[in-house]
Amino acid sequence: MANIAMLCVDETGSMTGQEHRVVTSLNEYVDKLPEDCRICVFTFDSQRWRKFYDGYKPNWVPMQTSDYNPGATTPLYDAIASTIQHAEVLAAQGDKVMVMIDTDGEENASHEHTRESINALVSQKKGVGWEFLFMANGIDEQQARHVGTVGGDLGMSVSASSYDARVDAYRDAASATQAYFSKQQES
Repeated sequence: MANIAMLCVDETGSMTGQEHRVVTSLNEYVDKLPEDCRICVFTFDSQRWRKFYDGYKPNWVPMQTSDYNPGATTPLYDAIASTIQHAEVLAAQGDKVMVMIDTDGEENASHEHTRESINALVSQKKGVGWEFLFMANGIDEQQARHVGTVGGDLGMSVSASSYDARVDAYRDAASATQAYFSKQQES
Protein backbone atom coordinates (compact mmCIF):
# COMPACT_ATOMS: atom_id res chain seq x y z
CA MET A 1 0.00 0.00 0.00
CA ALA A 2 1.19 3.47 -0.88
CA ASN A 3 0.79 6.93 0.62
CA ILE A 4 -0.09 9.56 -1.97
CA ALA A 5 -0.33 13.29 -1.21
CA MET A 6 -2.05 15.35 -3.91
CA LEU A 7 -1.82 19.14 -3.58
CA CYS A 8 -4.04 21.38 -5.70
CA VAL A 9 -2.76 24.93 -5.22
CA ASP A 10 -4.53 28.08 -6.41
CA GLU A 11 -2.19 30.18 -8.56
CA THR A 12 -4.82 32.71 -9.63
CA GLY A 13 -4.49 36.48 -9.64
CA SER A 14 -6.06 36.84 -6.21
CA MET A 15 -3.07 34.98 -4.75
CA THR A 16 -0.77 37.86 -5.73
CA GLY A 17 1.07 39.00 -2.63
CA GLN A 18 0.86 35.55 -1.04
CA GLU A 19 3.72 33.96 -2.98
CA HIS A 20 6.07 33.67 0.01
CA ARG A 21 3.34 32.22 2.23
CA VAL A 22 2.29 29.65 -0.36
CA VAL A 23 5.82 28.49 -1.13
CA THR A 24 7.00 28.43 2.50
CA SER A 25 3.90 26.59 3.72
CA LEU A 26 3.92 24.09 0.87
CA ASN A 27 7.59 23.23 1.41
CA GLU A 28 7.08 22.81 5.16
CA TYR A 29 4.09 20.54 4.53
CA VAL A 30 6.06 18.31 2.16
CA ASP A 31 9.02 18.26 4.55
CA LYS A 32 6.81 16.65 7.22
CA LEU A 33 5.43 13.88 4.97
CA PRO A 34 6.74 10.31 5.31
CA GLU A 35 9.82 9.45 3.25
CA ASP A 36 7.95 6.83 1.20
CA CYS A 37 5.21 9.27 0.18
CA ARG A 38 4.34 9.93 -3.46
CA ILE A 39 3.80 13.68 -3.83
CA CYS A 40 1.98 15.45 -6.64
CA VAL A 41 1.77 19.24 -6.63
CA PHE A 42 -0.44 21.00 -9.16
CA THR A 43 -1.04 24.71 -9.51
CA PHE A 44 -3.93 26.20 -11.44
CA ASP A 45 -5.64 29.22 -12.84
CA SER A 46 -8.09 29.61 -15.73
CA GLN A 47 -5.28 29.48 -18.30
CA ARG A 48 -3.24 26.59 -16.91
CA TRP A 49 -3.26 23.49 -14.77
CA ARG A 50 0.41 22.85 -14.19
CA LYS A 51 2.17 19.88 -12.69
CA PHE A 52 4.94 21.30 -10.52
CA TYR A 53 6.08 17.96 -9.08
CA ASP A 54 5.12 14.31 -9.37
CA GLY A 55 7.42 11.88 -7.60
CA TYR A 56 8.59 10.55 -4.28
CA LYS A 57 9.64 12.66 -1.33
CA PRO A 58 13.37 11.81 -1.46
CA ASN A 59 13.49 13.44 -4.92
CA TRP A 60 11.50 16.54 -3.92
CA VAL A 61 13.07 19.83 -4.94
CA PRO A 62 11.44 22.59 -2.88
CA MET A 63 9.31 25.14 -4.68
CA GLN A 64 10.80 28.62 -5.00
CA THR A 65 8.85 31.86 -5.19
CA SER A 66 10.03 32.12 -8.82
CA ASP A 67 8.08 28.87 -9.50
CA TYR A 68 4.80 30.41 -8.36
CA ASN A 69 3.33 33.14 -10.56
CA PRO A 70 -0.30 34.07 -9.84
CA GLY A 71 -2.57 35.14 -12.69
CA ALA A 72 -6.02 34.75 -14.30
CA THR A 73 -9.25 33.49 -12.63
CA THR A 74 -10.37 30.51 -10.51
CA PRO A 75 -11.61 27.27 -12.14
CA LEU A 76 -11.70 25.62 -8.72
CA TYR A 77 -14.05 22.74 -9.59
CA ASP A 78 -12.16 21.82 -12.76
CA ALA A 79 -8.83 21.94 -10.88
CA ILE A 80 -10.11 19.67 -8.11
CA ALA A 81 -11.44 17.21 -10.69
CA SER A 82 -8.13 17.21 -12.61
CA THR A 83 -6.21 16.54 -9.39
CA ILE A 84 -8.52 13.67 -8.46
CA GLN A 85 -8.29 12.21 -11.97
CA HIS A 86 -4.49 12.22 -11.76
CA ALA A 87 -4.67 10.51 -8.36
CA GLU A 88 -6.95 7.84 -9.83
CA VAL A 89 -4.19 6.94 -12.30
CA LEU A 90 -1.64 6.60 -9.49
CA ALA A 91 -3.67 4.96 -6.73
CA ALA A 92 -4.26 1.26 -6.38
CA GLN A 93 -6.93 -0.28 -4.20
CA GLY A 94 -6.06 0.23 -0.55
CA ASP A 95 -3.66 3.12 -1.10
CA LYS A 96 -4.01 6.12 1.19
CA VAL A 97 -4.74 9.24 -0.85
CA MET A 98 -4.79 12.71 0.69
CA VAL A 99 -6.04 15.53 -1.54
CA MET A 100 -5.33 19.01 -0.22
CA ILE A 101 -6.82 22.06 -1.92
CA ASP A 102 -5.38 25.50 -1.15
CA THR A 103 -7.35 28.47 -2.48
CA ASP A 104 -8.32 31.98 -1.53
CA GLY A 105 -11.04 32.45 -4.08
CA GLU A 106 -14.44 31.20 -4.99
CA GLU A 107 -15.15 29.19 -8.11
CA ASN A 108 -15.60 31.51 -11.08
CA ALA A 109 -14.18 29.88 -14.21
CA SER A 110 -14.84 26.11 -14.45
CA HIS A 111 -16.18 24.80 -17.73
CA GLU A 112 -16.41 21.06 -17.13
CA HIS A 113 -17.50 20.61 -13.53
CA THR A 114 -20.13 22.00 -11.21
CA ARG A 115 -20.48 22.08 -7.46
CA GLU A 116 -22.74 19.04 -7.70
CA SER A 117 -20.34 16.99 -9.83
CA ILE A 118 -17.40 17.80 -7.51
CA ASN A 119 -19.44 16.97 -4.40
CA ALA A 120 -20.33 13.61 -5.97
CA LEU A 121 -16.72 12.91 -6.93
CA VAL A 122 -15.38 13.86 -3.48
CA SER A 123 -18.06 11.70 -1.80
CA GLN A 124 -17.21 8.76 -4.04
CA LYS A 125 -13.51 9.02 -3.19
CA LYS A 126 -14.17 9.43 0.53
CA GLY A 127 -16.22 6.25 0.26
CA VAL A 128 -13.09 4.32 -0.76
CA GLY A 129 -10.99 5.85 2.02
CA TRP A 130 -9.49 8.94 0.44
CA GLU A 131 -9.31 12.08 2.57
CA PHE A 132 -9.60 15.75 1.66
CA LEU A 133 -8.26 18.93 3.29
CA PHE A 134 -9.58 22.30 2.18
CA MET A 135 -7.33 25.25 2.99
CA ALA A 136 -9.64 28.17 2.28
CA ASN A 137 -8.13 31.58 2.87
CA GLY A 138 -10.84 34.20 2.73
CA ILE A 139 -13.62 31.69 2.11
CA ASP A 140 -16.16 31.10 4.81
CA GLU A 141 -17.15 27.63 5.92
CA GLN A 142 -20.39 27.76 3.94
CA GLN A 143 -18.44 28.18 0.68
CA ALA A 144 -16.09 25.35 1.68
CA ARG A 145 -19.11 23.09 2.25
CA HIS A 146 -20.08 23.69 -1.38
CA VAL A 147 -16.89 21.90 -2.38
CA GLY A 148 -17.75 19.01 -0.07
CA THR A 149 -14.44 19.06 1.72
CA VAL A 150 -15.21 20.56 5.11
CA GLY A 151 -14.85 18.35 8.13
CA GLY A 152 -14.58 14.72 7.26
CA ASP A 153 -12.79 12.23 9.41
CA LEU A 154 -9.90 14.61 10.02
CA GLY A 155 -12.06 17.57 10.93
CA MET A 156 -9.81 19.90 8.94
CA SER A 157 -11.24 23.03 7.44
CA VAL A 158 -9.14 26.14 7.52
CA SER A 159 -10.30 29.67 6.98
CA ALA A 160 -7.23 31.58 8.14
CA SER A 161 -6.49 34.95 6.64
CA SER A 162 -3.21 35.99 8.28
CA TYR A 163 0.19 34.77 7.12
CA ASP A 164 1.02 33.16 10.48
CA ALA A 165 -2.38 31.48 10.68
CA ARG A 166 -1.89 29.95 7.21
CA VAL A 167 1.58 28.65 8.08
CA ASP A 168 0.15 27.14 11.27
CA ALA A 169 -2.72 25.64 9.26
CA TYR A 170 -0.26 23.92 6.92
CA ARG A 171 1.59 22.50 9.95
CA ASP A 172 -1.73 21.17 11.27
CA ALA A 173 -2.49 19.74 7.82
CA ALA A 174 0.89 17.96 7.82
CA SER A 175 0.12 16.44 11.22
CA ALA A 176 -3.32 15.35 10.04
CA THR A 177 -1.81 13.83 6.90
CA GLN A 178 0.80 11.95 8.93
CA ALA A 179 -1.93 10.59 11.20
CA TYR A 180 -4.00 9.51 8.21
CA PHE A 181 -1.05 7.77 6.55
CA SER A 182 0.01 6.06 9.80
CA LYS A 183 -3.39 4.37 10.10
CA GLN A 184 -2.29 2.25 7.13
CA GLN A 185 0.53 0.62 9.07
CA GLU A 186 -1.79 -0.18 11.95
CA SER A 187 -4.24 -2.08 9.71
